[in-house]
Amino acid sequence: YKSVILKKGLPFALLLAGRMVSFERVKRVLETLFYPGRIKRDAALREHKMNLPAAELLSIAVPRQERRKGLAGQLIKKGFHHCQKEGIDKVKVLIGADNKPGNKLYLKFGFELVGQIVSHGVLSNIYVAKTSSL
Repeated sequence: YKSVILKKGLPFALLLAGRMVSFERVKRVLETLFYPGRIKRDAALREHKMNLPAAELLSIAVPRQERRKGLAGQLIKKGFHHCQKEGIDKVKVLIGADNKPGNKLYLKFGFELVGQIVSHGVLSNIYVAKTSSL
């Protein structure tokens, strides 16, 4: 998100201006932008260091009618392959704790649960995987 804002901030802001008029939406955007620092701070407060990588898988999205065909797994594999080419050895992902299919997917592809955080008012799991795990 930070990269998008830094590179294309003004056009992006104008495009979304009509949708970002509510306080709740602005709050969610800011929460998303600052959650990596919050994860580290919250972890330190609990005296537990998660040692999270900087690289992050932001989302895997597959249309409902295309699910259960292995597409999400292919996206993860391609993402890992790209990370390896860029010299990235670990990646993190944040997903709602109640998203059973998503959590199952990440565990299947070598992600390990390292902690939890409340994001957007929802308890979310934080997973980390080695990009060489496939």
